[in-house]
Amino acid sequence: MHTIRAGNTLQNVTPQTLDHIISQPLLVENLKIYISAYWNDRADGRTSSLPPILLCSPPSGGKTTVATCIHNELANSKMVETIGESLNQLTELYDICMEADQETTVFVDETQGMGSRPTHVLLKILSEGKLSIPKGKSGRKTYTIPVAQGTTFIFATTHEYCISSALRSRLRIFRFEEYSE
Repeated sequence: MHTIRAGNTLQNVTPQTLDHIISQPLLVENLKIYISAYWNDRADGRTSSLPPILLCSPPSGGKTTVATCIHNELANSKMVETIGESLNQLTELYDICMEADQETTVFVDETQGMGSRPTHVLLKILSEGKLSIPKGKSGRKTYTIPVAQGTTFIFATTHEYCISSALRSRLRIFRFEEYSE
C-alpha cells in the first residue's frame, strides 16, 4: 500500500507560476500581459529584458511568492534575494550586480529600507546599464562596469512612497488588491 503525502513541504503548497495565484486576478492578468510581451520579443529574435518591477502590498500580501512566480515564468536560472536595508552596505549590491547575467532575477524585498547611496547606484544601473564602483579611498575615480543586459530586477515594498520618486519613476508598479473576506 502506498502512502500519498500532499502538502508535506512548503514548496508543495506555495504557488510556482502565476496561474496558481487566485487571490489577485487583476495583478496576475497584468503581469501575464507584461511577461507575454517579453516572450514575444524573444520569439521575434529581439534581445528582451523585463523592465524593472515594483510590487506593492500590505505585509504578508504575497510579494515574495509573486516575485518567485515571475522568476519561474521567465525561466531564469538564478534568483538572488536580498532586502533593501542590506544593500546599504554597497559591497553587497556591487557583488550582486557583478555576478548577475541575463538569466538572473534580482529580488529586493523591503525596498523602502534602502538608503540614498544604494538608490543612486541602482538608478545608474536601471538608466544606463552601468555599475560605477569607487576606486581608492577618495572615491573620486570610479570603475565603470556594464551590468548584464537582460537582468531582471523585482522590488517589493509595503511602503511605496518611502521609496525615492526617482527610483519609482523607473519601475513598473503593480499594486495588490486589498483582501476582502
